[in-house]
This record gives sequence, C-alpha cells and structure tokens, in this order.
Amino acid sequence: STFLSLSIGQLRSIKISVVGEIEISGTYNMSSLSTVYNALYVAGGITENGTLREIKVFRKSKLISTVDVYDFIVNGNSQQNVILKNDDVIIVAPYTNRVSLRGAAKTSGRFELREGETLKDLLDYGGGFAENAFRKTIKVNRIVDGERVIADVNEGQFEIFTPRPGDIYEIGEVLDRYKNRVV
Repeated sequence: STFLSLSIGQLRSIKISVVGEIEISGTYNMSSLSTVYNALYVAGGITENGTLREIKVFRKSKLISTVDVYDFIVNGNSQQNVILKNDDVIIVAPYTNRVSLRGAAKTSGRFELREGETLKDLLDYGGGFAENAFRKTIKVNRIVDGERVIADVNEGQFEIFTPRPGDIYEIGEVLDRYKNRVV
C-alpha cells in the first residue's frame, strides 16, 4: 500500500494592490493562497459606482484575468477567481451600463449589463418574476433626446430587447380580484 503525508509549515505572504472604485484602495499583505474575491473583501468591497462585470487583474503589467462577479453569483462559476501572486494589481473601474428593475421581480434593484445582454438577461439577474407578476409586458422608462419616454416591451421581445444605460424597467402585478373578499 502507498502512504503519503503532507504538511505545510508556514504560508508565505504576498503583497497585492487594489485600486479604483474600492472602499479602501491600497496595498495589502495577504496569504499566498488568496484569490481576487479575498482581496476585494479585505479592501472593504466595491463602491456603489464600481463595476462588478469587469474587474481586471494585472500581473507584471499584463492583464491576466477579467472577473465578472455576476457569473459567480448567477452561475456559480469561480474560474475567474484566480489565485493571486506577489505584486498583482486589481483594478475596479466605474460601472458602464446600469439599469433599474422595479416592481414584481424576485429581486428589484440596479443591475449592470454588458454589451449584447438583453432584457431576458436582466430578468435572470433579478431572479425572474415574482409570483404576482404580470408576465406579458414590462414597462420601460427611457430618456430619448432629452425627454422621458415610457413604452411597453412584450414578452416575445424579452430575448431581443437591448437595455440602455439609465433605463428603468417596471414589472406590474396581476390584480387580485379576490383580495378584499371575506372567506
């Protein structure tokens, strides 16, 4: 039979820098087993204006990874959460395209969308429709030529409709005609 015994005496530490739209930008000493998410946590997290979609990791002045936190949150994909090495730099830029989802979604809020993503992607990020949601149309509030325009997007268009920065999407509720009925 084969027997293997392995022990780690002491982990070395590395120095990494986290800059940009981060709560506490700076240089940090961390364990050599630390990842991008560990560094973001130690730096206090991303600010309100920071991107969650394109966090860049540089090693020796070369881009080695672009981290999309949504891919981890929605799909559980942690492949972009690379292990850091000494002198790595993490840059969190400002967000680029943020829209709001309101009303009868499971999770309302502001979401950052990448180029090419659709209203269906936004719905997925918001967890989908709540139980009381009217699913046939979603209202969009959009600024066009300096004026606010309100329009409906029908369910057949969700997969092709492209959100624009600053859009507000409102999911209505199905009215409960039995709401006030005494049983």
